[in-house]
Amino acid sequence: MVVQIVITICYKKLTSRPKWSNFYFFYKHMAIPKKEFNVFSQSFDWSGKQLSFETGKLAVQADCSLQIGIGETALLCSTVMEQNPRSDMDFLPLMIDFRESFSAAGRIGGAAYRRREGRPSDSAVLYCRLADRALRPMFPKGMINDVVITITPLALDQELDLGVMTIVGSSLSILASGIPFDGPVGAAQIGYIDGQFIINPTRTQLKTSLFALLVAGKKGSINMIECEANEVPEDLLKEAFVVAQKAIDDSCDYQAEFLAKLPISPKTITYNKPSDALIAYVSSIITHDKLEAMTGNSKVPFNDLMSLYEKETIALAKEYASEDNKEEFSEAKVKMAVFQVIKYFIRHRTIDTGKRIDDRTVMDIRPIFCETGLFPRTHGTGLFRRGDTQVLTTVTLGSPGDYLILDDMENERVKQSYMHHYNFPPFSVHDAKASRGTGRREI
Repeated sequence: MVVQIVITICYKKLTSRPKWSNFYFFYKHMAIPKKEFNVFSQSFDWSGKQLSFETGKLAVQADCSLQIGIGETALLCSTVMEQNPRSDMDFLPLMIDFRESFSAAGRIGGAAYRRREGRPSDSAVLYCRLADRALRPMFPKGMINDVVITITPLALDQELDLGVMTIVGSSLSILASGIPFDGPVGAAQIGYIDGQFIINPTRTQLKTSLFALLVAGKKGSINMIECEANEVPEDLLKEAFVVAQKAIDDSCDYQAEFLAKLPISPKTITYNKPSDALIAYVSSIITHDKLEAMTGNSKVPFNDLMSLYEKETIALAKEYASEDNKEEFSEAKVKMAVFQVIKYFIRHRTIDTGKRIDDRTVMDIRPIFCETGLFPRTHGTGLFRRGDTQVLTTVTLGSPGDYLILDDMENERVKQSYMHHYNFPPFSVHDAKASRGTGRREI
């Protein structure tokens, strides 16, 4: 379209010149080839709802970009992996980014002076964290390539919760991109109405459902649970998990069947993890006596000892390393090895002796402390402490006009009169960091 506009303008300005007449004749009569897409699509009947997958048409420069739809709701799930990551990374830099789109819901959003989407809403952040919890454990241990999964709503019918589609679409997009991944990962939401289990209920159905259970996992296993309910009999909830596992298995089968149609090129990833030789060397430094010294401690002295062992091991490893194995004995890998050695000791001590690192048995809880009415002027205050973990809560009672207006992609001027704000400042866990607004975990 841009080329056509430019050429038209040129013609209008230069049409009086005879030498341009041949060019205009060619422009009006030239053959414009039609772009062809190599599209793969398939649909399934998933418990009475139409589930569809399609790839090859949108965002073709991404490692994989596919469209997932249920009913009239459609999401675009795009995955891109960095081929040249930083070599000193000691974790998987996975980012799941849910970008809201008011147009998908047929609305105009944003502030009155800026009619466009701003920072992600709380619900968008929660969708990201929901998918992250289900997908992150399935990547290879030690992988350090940046992976960014972007979820873009294309159409919303406002009937279905988007959590299930976000997880299933992201899982399928990762696998179709060729990134090593222990999937597929399926998901399903379960409701219970009038004695019947409902798979992926609508928002209207959830209003009368006894509970809203969202689960994710692989075939035969569940690795993520989120549930909203009041009081539910234990046997009924157990039965709901059985129904949920069957629904997860179905969604995994649908992904596998669709993947079988795609031409997938496996990607090469970069690892940064300690070798067996490095772990053996670190084990010779952090002896059993040093590990035993960590037992019986609360969190602060335990972390102090771990930091001390880290520094000692890094210093000795620098002296021990030669030019041939210098990269293998890097500071990042030594830290990972220290963590693995300590983790192995704690886990096996608990399994073998039934005692945790602070010498509690598996059935003991930490000492609990409660206090109310700590400060004047506040309408209410409460302090709860369990071990080294504290929660300081204040409550404020407002007038009816103090409600919060929820105005995001899925809610249009909904009035919320109860707000529970959770803050997790860095100093609470001994981090020397500044607070830069509300983080995803706090949301």
